[in-house]
Amino acid sequence: ETLSIGVSAVFQNVSAFYTLPSSPTAGLMVEVVGIGNQWRVTAPSGYYIRDGADLSASGGNIASSYAYDCVTLVYIGNNVWTVKASKGALTLDAA
Repeated sequence: ETLSIGVSAVFQNVSAFYTLPSSPTAGLMVEVVGIGNQWRVTAPSGYYIRDGADLSASGGNIASSYAYDCVTLVYIGNNVWTVKASKGALTLDAA
């Protein structure tokens, strides 16, 4: 399922696998909050996820390590989503 811009996705007691929007505009955000189970968010093919100095592979993903991890992702342009804020231990599928 594709995440919606400006909507917090709260995953309660279910493992969740979602995809970032494929036609975002700069500045748009998605927020993921885990409540009771792990989650994974995947970038569409040709898009990347950046967490600090680390960059995912094209179509890579960011995932929770624990059930209550959270992340806010912002689209910054040039096919890159970046981590604005996070809580917990996230794993980035680095390139």
